[in-house]
Amino acid sequence: MASNAGLIEAQYAMNEFAATLRVVDEHALQYFDGFHDRHDASLAALSLPVLEIEPACPPSAPGSHAGCGWHADVEGQPVCVAATPAGYAVWSATASRFYVWSAARRLLRDLWLDARLRRSPVAFVHASTVDDGDNLVLFVGDKRAGKTTLMLDATLRHGWRIVSNDTLLVYEAEQGYAVTGVPTYAGIRRDVADRFGALLRARIDGDPANLGSYRHWQTTPVPAGREDKLYLSYGAISRPVFPAIPLSQRTVTVVAIGFAPRAGEAGLRQGEDPLALLSANRKQFRFSLDVLARPQGPVDTDPSCLRRLARSARAASFAHHGDSSPVLDMVASDAAPAGPAAVRAGHLSGKR
Repeated sequence: MASNAGLIEAQYAMNEFAATLRVVDEHALQYFDGFHDRHDASLAALSLPVLEIEPACPPSAPGSHAGCGWHADVEGQPVCVAATPAGYAVWSATASRFYVWSAARRLLRDLWLDARLRRSPVAFVHASTVDDGDNLVLFVGDKRAGKTTLMLDATLRHGWRIVSNDTLLVYEAEQGYAVTGVPTYAGIRRDVADRFGALLRARIDGDPANLGSYRHWQTTPVPAGREDKLYLSYGAISRPVFPAIPLSQRTVTVVAIGFAPRAGEAGLRQGEDPLALLSANRKQFRFSLDVLARPQGPVDTDPSCLRRLARSARAASFAHHGDSSPVLDMVASDAAPAGPAAVRAGHLSGKR
């Protein structure tokens, strides 16, 4: 971390890219520390444009938006974005700092994805993904199937690392195909957050940005038409965040999940088609800010990336009650269940 013309400068890592932020004080860095890891610039494979956040002399005069190239709408609050010689400046004459930081984080994510798309095709999979250094597990399924529940159970109770909560990115890197999470919040519904409440609090008590988000969620009524969700950064759940994971270094398992209506119907079975599961759960991605919006609309999934991921994967189905251990035990031991005799029941346990 260094000083630059009165601004604090810090570098962060996302995937194989490095980002440089210039901010006025440590409060802003606390917010970004929750999303990305501090990074040694000498290790960067590709640097993103510099983001100046809340500059003392923004491109427009105080109280006006005359020099603003784009407006970002963050929950109804206007934030200005303008090009600078080094990259972009992000500020607002009216919105509070939180909205400026949120817009800067969205811009950082969009710049990262734009740089990634310039290098290779990508695929987006709607999956909560965890990693233990040897195994990569993708939980896929419909909304409210329990993807976030199993991800939190695997990370908070069993020591795995989060890779994605909602969107997994598959791409071709210089050393072969790899996966990573899209930098965003983990949106956790109230019933799920309450289930893991003590474990989540233990992770965020020393994290000012995430603790503030937690307290805001506890005390603020939910606006009409909005889901009651706690939004935490991936860094509040596990470190490091947004790693680039080569597929050649992992055993990959795709698990189609759903809550079992009764305890006796819970169980894990193998034999699904990985490509069918991945294709059924592919996503599009839309850039958040007009700065990088593409005329052709959302970025779609490249089928070749899905096929490559499928070739590396086996697949299973899992009717569960909130406990990920049957899946984690299966992939760790490489002892795949086969047939009714091998079905294992899952339930929410108190194991850590």
